[in-house]
Amino acid sequence: MNEKEIKRRDNIKRNFGKHVALLRIKYKLTAEELADKTEMERSAISRIEAGGINPSLFIITKLADAFGISVSELMKGFNHKGK
Repeated sequence: MNEKEIKRRDNIKRNFGKHVALLRIKYKLTAEELADKTEMERSAISRIEAGGINPSLFIITKLADAFGISVSELMKGFNHKGK
């Protein structure tokens, strides 16, 4: 992976994390409550929201379920361009 691809990947993770944080606020959940609903550690939620980890499809599905929306709804509005 070249430097440009690494930068794009990091931007995508950061943008997805911001999107998850905004949805968490929209659905009036604390990070702890989201962690409980997804059966994840609160620190994992924090890392996702900070763009520190690249969540798997399984985790993305768990997030959608926690918000009570479909995966496609979760991804709607997410800037995947990585800019």
